[in-house]
Amino acid sequence: MRFVVGCMAGIDHALDSGRLERLSKALHESRKEFEEVDFWPWLSEFEGKPATKKAANKFILAAIIDYQMNADVIWKKSKRLTEKHWQDPEDLWQKVASYTHSEWMSMWREYGLHRFPHAHERVWRIGGEILKKYGGDARNIWVEKGPIEVLRDLMELRMGPQISRMIVGALLDTKQISGKTEMKHTCPKADLNVCRVLGRSVFGLDEIDPTEATSITRKLDPEFPWELDLPLFSIGRSYCRKLKPMCDECPLMSCCFYNQM
Repeated sequence: MRFVVGCMAGIDHALDSGRLERLSKALHESRKEFEEVDFWPWLSEFEGKPATKKAANKFILAAIIDYQMNADVIWKKSKRLTEKHWQDPEDLWQKVASYTHSEWMSMWREYGLHRFPHAHERVWRIGGEILKKYGGDARNIWVEKGPIEVLRDLMELRMGPQISRMIVGALLDTKQISGKTEMKHTCPKADLNVCRVLGRSVFGLDEIDPTEATSITRKLDPEFPWELDLPLFSIGRSYCRKLKPMCDECPLMSCCFYNQM
């Protein structure tokens, strides 16, 4: 209860002081700083041109397990598995499907994709669905489709709402699909970085619940909250670190509650 009351008091103070308005402005301005970074591995490199089958499949593999672990670690583990263990196969999902379920689960520790066995299992399950429904080519999930249709198909694959929205946002960011206005209410994926940055900047807390974080992003940008995903994640990774945050260099320093405590 004290956590909830503290958050409510913090958001009221932020609204009264105009902090949310200043925070929104600072986040949108800082987005320019991070736009040149290769934010979406395997997709950003195409600069709006259609991705290759290999790149699309590797991107989706990493996205499937991008939860409850450091995102940078997840993407590096996925790269290591596909490029070093498997020599970068053209038919990634055929490779996954070559294992029986029990064989795949027996490789959990050796492959080290995720700390949770059920996350490792998700790759085998969803990979089989991509092979069956989309011919083993993840591009078929989104080619010639609008964001709403892509989101629906991702949910049917049981990606989960947060990861599904993240994938659609990534496809919009990298111009693999168009139709931004269709997804104007899509929020950033409330991962550890996003929750930490919003918790500190709005409430002065080291973390907040993902549901609360999602609610705040809608207040910060009611029209298209997804625009905040890149700056929130990047600030959390580069400046607002869990240990030894670099407050004096952070783009949000002038409007951050945590920095002013």
